[in-house]
Amino acid sequence: MVQTTVAPSTIAAPGTTARSSEPAGAPGPVDRLAWSVAALTMIATALGRGIVGDEVYGVNPVWASVGVGTAALVLAPTWGKVLTCFALPAYMVLSAVLVGSPLVDAVLVGVAGTVASAVAALVLVRSGVRTVDSMSAFGRLALAATLGGACVGLAGWWLSFLGGDDPRIAADAGIANVTAILLWCPVLLRRPARVYDRYSTRELVLQVACALALCVIALVAGGFGTAVASATLLVTLTWAGLRFGVRVTAAELVVLSAVGTLVWLVGDPLHAPTTSIFDAQLLDVERSWSIGVFIGTAALWALPLAIVGDQRRDAERRVVRELRAMEVARARFVATASHELRTPVTNALGRLDLLQEGVFGPLTDEQQGVVETTARNVERLADLVESLVLLTQVDGPRTCPPRSLRLDDVVRHAVTVERERAGASCARLHVDVRVTEVEVVGDEALLTSAVRHLVRNALTFGEHRVCVAVGRGKDARGGFEAVVTVENDGVPILGEERASLFDSFYRGGYAEKWAIQGSGVGLAIVRAAAERHGGAARVVSAEGDGARFEIRIPCGG
Repeated sequence: MVQTTVAPSTIAAPGTTARSSEPAGAPGPVDRLAWSVAALTMIATALGRGIVGDEVYGVNPVWASVGVGTAALVLAPTWGKVLTCFALPAYMVLSAVLVGSPLVDAVLVGVAGTVASAVAALVLVRSGVRTVDSMSAFGRLALAATLGGACVGLAGWWLSFLGGDDPRIAADAGIANVTAILLWCPVLLRRPARVYDRYSTRELVLQVACALALCVIALVAGGFGTAVASATLLVTLTWAGLRFGVRVTAAELVVLSAVGTLVWLVGDPLHAPTTSIFDAQLLDVERSWSIGVFIGTAALWALPLAIVGDQRRDAERRVVRELRAMEVARARFVATASHELRTPVTNALGRLDLLQEGVFGPLTDEQQGVVETTARNVERLADLVESLVLLTQVDGPRTCPPRSLRLDDVVRHAVTVERERAGASCARLHVDVRVTEVEVVGDEALLTSAVRHLVRNALTFGEHRVCVAVGRGKDARGGFEAVVTVENDGVPILGEERASLFDSFYRGGYAEKWAIQGSGVGLAIVRAAAERHGGAARVVSAEGDGARFEIRIPCGG
């Protein structure tokens, strides 16, 4: 998978240190690998042109050097800009001399390419473009490329007019410069702050392979086959832009332009990508024109779509970061409030016990009733505080190592405590407890709390019968697992409520309608406890048939 770099939130999780992050959209570092590939491309292009000679006009170092030079003039410090202004024309002159061009023509080519790079770089620098990550940045890049290519085209047209050459050569040179700047600058300028992992390397390789195959077909097929392959290639580049982002799409266009030149060198003149359905043998300059127009058009089509895809993913990531920050803030608030409430609630319970025991003197019957009511409400508050503390601890790292324990003993204890807590309110219920000796490794306090919450719900909503069972079964992989089942014949669980039943602070419609006491954290603790032990909690009862919950966690054989 391609690695992801996401700006960290300034709100840290409990127990971690908050880190400051770079402003959203700030450009990242320069991609050294891309620059290395660009240098190798320029060398290979110059050597290839030297080997082929003047037989094929389109094998021209301007394709790469102008785009690379523009990016270098934008990013380099002052001394680097000066060095580029000397190195770029020297490279172009040398590559032209390798094919036997007159020195005067070679110098003119070098000066024209350097002027194109300088004009394009000036536009980008003055407009503050250091990375192509927005539609405004791409618009400025397109303007810079157009002005740079226009300089070369006008200069070439003037020279062709003076020398009596074909003016299409000047137009072809201008288009080649425009295309080179459009393709290379998104790759070589600073990386956007976003790098996504929404695709696999295999997926990217498959997409590039399909695009290359379509490119070759478009070059060699001719007629209607070329038109179909070219249209399909544009569709492929559209999907690549939306899926992979600006830098990957620009790099793919660079590869396609290189493949177009490479296929060009094979044998007899080939057909250029065109929408014409008629076979036509094209001259070198016409084929160069066609490939330049096609690649430039593809860049103007695919790169804006890639920017739209990047911005869409930016919006998604921003929403996810905000939701995570809100969740962290909520968990921190719950944890802080719970710990702060624990001490005064415990103190209040102690004072109420002293009053009930008559330490401060005998109470009248009316006073005793008030104290008992207050004690019950404070006990509810204490139970809520403990549940919140436990829920917060479950979401964080383990605070104590797991140990071997008897799950059947945990269930017996939970049922006993909850029946005593319910008192006379559960006298109407028949509670059936069926347990089998099962040993698991886990957190006893957490498992006890989970089972207690299930039993408490069953005692609250059951009408005549509550059944609690512990057994052993096999999971889907054939391993052994402990199964705790708690069911009652009371209020059924509606189908639309099942998806949210185990969410924190969720309360069912029946509980809210009849104002049944509860906080909505019990089943969240049940699910968290099961998942902490490598298992799961679920509702297994049929709709309209009471409520039946299961906790399944791995155990020994």
